[in-house]
Amino acid sequence: GFFKHSGKTSLMLGEARGAVMCGVGTVPAIVEVPVATWKKHLGCQLGSVKGEKKGELEKQMVHKKVCEKWDIDFPVSMLKSKATYDVTDAIGILTYALETLEFS
Repeated sequence: GFFKHSGKTSLMLGEARGAVMCGVGTVPAIVEVPVATWKKHLGCQLGSVKGEKKGELEKQMVHKKVCEKWDIDFPVSMLKSKATYDVTDAIGILTYALETLEFS
């Protein structure tokens, strides 16, 4: 689904994931957090809206929530003049991990 929007970005994301997985060879497990899980944790999941509009509204909610939570005005990433909110999506995932996962 992501590839249809930007093949270049998809490849960069794949490379980044691969680098992270290779770099954490000493970690006993890698946990992938579903989008719905971390968005629900932040209170940014819409149940009544469907389709592409839902994703856009949730991304805007995440952006607002993490900017408020961290008291930082995070930039809005753009792709072909369209807001993608990649930075605040990443900060949302990080926030979920810091607040719910146990690191030992």
